[in-house]
Amino acid sequence: HARPTELQALIKARTIAGDLGLGAELLERARPLVFAAADPQTLREQIRALKERMELELKRRGREWGELKAGVGSIRDVEFVTQYLQRLTAPGQPEVAELRSPNTLVALHALAEVSAIDEREHRTLVPGYVFLRTVEHHLQLAWNRQVHALPRESEQLAPLARRLGFEGGDAVARFLDRYHEHRDEVRAVYRRHFESLPPAGARVPELEAMPAQMPASYLETFDAAAIARHRELAARLGVGSAANAGGAAASVGAAAANVGSAAAAAGASVAVAAEPLGGRRHRIDIVGYDAVGGLSVICGLLYVFGMNIVDGQVFTGGPIGAAGAGTRLIIDHFTVDGSEPEERTVFERFERDLDRLLGRLRAGEWAAAQAELAQRVALGIPATAASELLLPIDVRVDNQRSIEHTVLEIEGQDTLGFLYELSNALTLSGVHIERVDVRTVGRRVRDTLFVTDPHGRKLVDPRRLHQLRVTVALTKHFTHLLPGSPNPEQALLHFRQFLSDLLGRPDWEAEIANLEQPEVLAGLARLLGVSDFLWQDFLRMQHATLFPVLQEVETLRDPRARADLEAELQERLDEALPGTRTRALNAFKDREMFRIDMRKILGHGHTFDQFSRELTELAEVVFEAALGLAWEETRSHAGEEPAIEPPPFVLCALGKFGGRELGFASDLEVMLLYGDRPDRPAGPESGELFVRLVSRLLRRIESRKQGIFEVDLRLRPYGSGGPLAVSLAAFQKYYAAGGDAWPYERQSLVKLRPVAGDSRFAAEVVALRDRLVYDTPPDLAALRALRERQLRHLVTAGTFHAKYSRGGLVDVEYLVQTLQQRHGAADPKIRTTNTLAAIGSLHDARLIDARDYDHLVGAYRFLRLLIDAMRMVRGNAKDLTVPAATTEEFGFLARRYGTPADELRAALERHTASIPRLEARLLDE
Repeated sequence: HARPTELQALIKARTIAGDLGLGAELLERARPLVFAAADPQTLREQIRALKERMELELKRRGREWGELKAGVGSIRDVEFVTQYLQRLTAPGQPEVAELRSPNTLVALHALAEVSAIDEREHRTLVPGYVFLRTVEHHLQLAWNRQVHALPRESEQLAPLARRLGFEGGDAVARFLDRYHEHRDEVRAVYRRHFESLPPAGARVPELEAMPAQMPASYLETFDAAAIARHRELAARLGVGSAANAGGAAASVGAAAANVGSAAAAAGASVAVAAEPLGGRRHRIDIVGYDAVGGLSVICGLLYVFGMNIVDGQVFTGGPIGAAGAGTRLIIDHFTVDGSEPEERTVFERFERDLDRLLGRLRAGEWAAAQAELAQRVALGIPATAASELLLPIDVRVDNQRSIEHTVLEIEGQDTLGFLYELSNALTLSGVHIERVDVRTVGRRVRDTLFVTDPHGRKLVDPRRLHQLRVTVALTKHFTHLLPGSPNPEQALLHFRQFLSDLLGRPDWEAEIANLEQPEVLAGLARLLGVSDFLWQDFLRMQHATLFPVLQEVETLRDPRARADLEAELQERLDEALPGTRTRALNAFKDREMFRIDMRKILGHGHTFDQFSRELTELAEVVFEAALGLAWEETRSHAGEEPAIEPPPFVLCALGKFGGRELGFASDLEVMLLYGDRPDRPAGPESGELFVRLVSRLLRRIESRKQGIFEVDLRLRPYGSGGPLAVSLAAFQKYYAAGGDAWPYERQSLVKLRPVAGDSRFAAEVVALRDRLVYDTPPDLAALRALRERQLRHLVTAGTFHAKYSRGGLVDVEYLVQTLQQRHGAADPKIRTTNTLAAIGSLHDARLIDARDYDHLVGAYRFLRLLIDAMRMVRGNAKDLTVPAATTEEFGFLARRYGTPADELRAALERHTASIPRLEARLLDE
């Protein structure tokens, strides 16, 4: 008597207590009932109706928004999709036990393994489910009862957002953005699987008369047998598929189908047939509903599946009225090389993926579909392909040959994925491809394309045609270089925006000439795929910064000398108009930071030591100039006589800045110290003077984004509660053995280093630092208590934080600093602020052996480069949780780091495992 949805609930049944044998027998008897073969249409409608009733009840009660469990894009959406696909897929694959798992995440992973859900759906449902369940858990912990809806009041949302790791004044807004993102993406997957679909195999009358819908050249190109084959494929298309984004069963019912039958089973919008021609060649016919950018998707996907197009014809006809207003039919006929004759499943998977991607195009997800494809193409191209010499391409435009179309005759050297790159270039240029004739002669391709603008008109404007020639060549080359990008998907999207912005500028012809250099394009492909931060803050918004650097690409090979930086900055400040020196200072800073980042991205000076040294020297030059400007303003406003000698002061760097080991997005930790006037001790008036100096210094240095060249004063005595400037007497009192400083605060002075100010006073500060730090033994108990607090509060359970987890960066730094503090009194050479130099001095003093030295240096360099890569990819200085090794994000991180993902994972495990063992042995001996 059980209703189907009640039966489905048994998917999650398992025995937990009592007679476990009886429980196992019960589940064994229930399994054939739960996973019996079911009619997809009936099952889908039953589940959809149940979910609809849930949502109507929520609406009736005014609880539509924020409902985590049963609302739109909720936990139930994920569970219902998962259970529906489990029931459809498990009967045909009894050997995959995980398909019958009661655990939703285990089942989702299994469904992805058997291609019942595609990669994008898997990437949507798994993190969406984890996020929604995590929010639900925190809600219930806070309210101590079963709660499934978000609170509406901001004061109740704020603590929830903080518990979930969202910080700052906009924590609630960022949490809600994340919630809406997951909710909407989950709902989109749910709709793809449960929206109404046409009856399987429904016929469209217009498709029976298909030849009449095609251009006359189609009948001239194909014989009767080929036309009959195309008509048969067209008859398999579903009625409504042209108007929707792909059917729910497209990823389920086709798993064991023959090529072409998946379209009929799923009401799909594309059908594929393949016929072996001998050797590794096949003839492949593709019939489906048209979409803007469809040819680019077809050609790219053929390449992804290992098929290189030798020759072919592409036709577009229609419209097909019953399939959707204005819908047209595409017929592609290719000879492809590269697929093994017996690998028929290749074409089955190709058809399923193509149907899904074309569906995304028709649903308006053009950028997302193209980005996904760019990523897959890049992963399939050998790494050496990206560095091949760019070969010339000849684009000729003929507006006389056809009444309706502009004809492009394109000739060039055949390269991997040539037609994909070409069609992608045209699509990005806003050109619609109506017909293609592909010919390969030896190593050269000669393609003829009949194209229109998006409105179906010929391209006749001379300026537009000039843009077309240039951008086609440019984009084809850029697409070819995508594999060299850390994130090809991101690079392609950014390039599209970049090119659009560029062509809108009045001087685009002069600027685009710079991009025609292969080394510039290669650098741009890498740059655009590195970081959303760099794109938003430097490339898209700062053409004035980008193009001078691109024009000087050859000069990026060598670092700039510090003396040159100082001279140029001083010249810019001298030339600046009154009131604009701060702007000139920061423009110089931004441009030089971008230049250093660009050098690293292009592989020049790629070692960690070189990158850190360049960033540190730039920071010192900028701080010295900014301090000079701030001091000039402060003395002027204070009305002091120039003849009166002021108290000595010095700006000291700490942390990474003090160690000359800055990385991408490192904070600039500083402390300003001042001494006594020659004529009298420092008093309150001196403190006020230097507090104003620090305030003006902070206003001089602008940070474009949190964590990027951001000045941090929190390491001063008493942190944010202490004065902005510190007298030397107060400094000594605070950090002395009986002072108020915590032991780890005193240890942090290991990295204190003067960077600007009075040189004599700086020497006095360094001498005092050495007495305070090295005359006091390290407090291991306090240090380990600090590490325990960091682990509890800063590391999410089950994740690895590159800075704060066991074996992370702070373990290396604290270990080295503790050894320095322990032995620095006896050996002044150990009192260096640089971590790598300190490790070397400890080895020279025979305090660590050669093996320990290698472990420490290797782990430190690895973790610093890993953190730089994560910050560059995410554009976020704070988020240092390493993505799981099985995720796509980890793959992008590995590309940015410059190593295969499995090697990065192995290195992470090796280095982080060695540090706790070293710490236990070296500190507890």
